[in-house]
Amino acid sequence: MVYPGGYSLTFIVSVGMGCTTSKSMMSLNRPESQAVHWSSPMVGEWLVLLGLGEYSPRFFEEGVDGPILLELRKDQFERCLGVTSRLHELSLRLGLLDLKTKSIDYSPGQWEWTGMGVIHWLTFRGLEQLVSRFRSGAVHGGVLFRLTRAEFQTYLHVGELGESELVLDSLCFAIERAKKVGFFQDPCSFLDWGPQEVYEWLETMDLSHLNDKLRTHAVNGTLLPHLDEVSLRRTINLSEIQTLRLSRAIKALVSGKTKFMKESVGVHLDQENHNPNIMVEFREGRDDEDDDEYYAIENR
Repeated sequence: MVYPGGYSLTFIVSVGMGCTTSKSMMSLNRPESQAVHWSSPMVGEWLVLLGLGEYSPRFFEEGVDGPILLELRKDQFERCLGVTSRLHELSLRLGLLDLKTKSIDYSPGQWEWTGMGVIHWLTFRGLEQLVSRFRSGAVHGGVLFRLTRAEFQTYLHVGELGESELVLDSLCFAIERAKKVGFFQDPCSFLDWGPQEVYEWLETMDLSHLNDKLRTHAVNGTLLPHLDEVSLRRTINLSEIQTLRLSRAIKALVSGKTKFMKESVGVHLDQENHNPNIMVEFREGRDDEDDDEYYAIENR
């Protein structure tokens, strides 16, 4: 896979680890890394952000401060610091690469795509079944946005272990969306729906009883435009009539003929039970140009 600038993942990782590839090209116009001023405890705090906090005591014991951190080589990870997990090695390598080449503010609360931030993002996107794997693999933003579809299968077994391939599709489409809009989603676009919004949309059509089946396959807003009748019928295992009903609703949603507006609700107070009943509104109109552009994204 090639990333902005024309570099492949292999090239990026090798440069980030100080291999024989020339560093001169990567050092042009690069600001000094903030890590040059870090103490050993600050290195430990950075490891926690990556989801690698278990290694903080060892790094501290070895006296790894910021300048030493920037000089670490791949062969020293296991031999000197006890990083034996393949995923943890990858997480550390890509974290170091970003530390050397990107202006990420690692101050507390500033970087959304920490290891814990990725966990929160997965949960919002209805991908809870991946949380334990991503946590144990120390997946932070530097890993999330670089792995290919095949690498998510190889390293994290997404779409395997009894999961349908729709879970992998859902993850990949959600990542593509995050690359466009960032961590904070656009509440006006159905592409940014999580499982709660999908449930509320089903509820307006009296189809909320299908929610559990959709949740099993991690159906969120980014996956909806790619659900055809075959996947609804065979993979999600809907009945013929349920498939017809839902596929028509998805087409109407994508085309803009109906748009579920969570933010344009009116609240009616039930005087007897004092329960607010949400009255959902549908409106005519097209979605944003960004959404139209997203529909053209082909399934990898």
